[in-house]
Amino acid sequence: MASLTAASVAVPSFCGLKAETSSSRSSAPIALVAPVQRPSLSISASLYENVMKASSTALIATTAAALLAAGPALAAKIEVGDEIGSFKFSPATVTVAAGEPIEFTLVGETGHNVVFDVPAGAPAAVASELKANSMDENDLLSEDEPTFTAKVSTPGTYTYYCTPHKSANMVGTVIVK
Repeated sequence: MASLTAASVAVPSFCGLKAETSSSRSSAPIALVAPVQRPSLSISASLYENVMKASSTALIATTAAALLAAGPALAAKIEVGDEIGSFKFSPATVTVAAGEPIEFTLVGETGHNVVFDVPAGAPAAVASELKANSMDENDLLSEDEPTFTAKVSTPGTYTYYCTPHKSANMVGTVIVK
């Protein structure tokens, strides 16, 4: 870095700088000195980092609180049927974490239901859980009750179907991790 030493410079008084208290219009010498040393920027950087850490922590805490207050998010949304009366689940296969809710929503006017198929040889606890997370075979989703939510907590691959349209291959699959 170059160093600056004191020097004399003549500055005309017409620029507004006056070296003397007299009102003469002559040039007066002004002494320049080396600039004052400023503190290192590491203090400012440290302060910046601390503010950013505090801001990030506050943002994370606020976001987490908002998510917890909002309740559990749906892991999967499945449309049941469609506007033209097709017999389908869309998407036909979903993957969810154990215990995450799956929302089935009627689309269109055709009545459908959601019944889990109990695999042959399934343990009693799994069979009970699948039956508890199925609609009654005689109930249908309707305009009055267009949604049904199921939760399966036992990992595995499970099929489900619409009772009135099973023969039309209205089936789907849930993979629980």
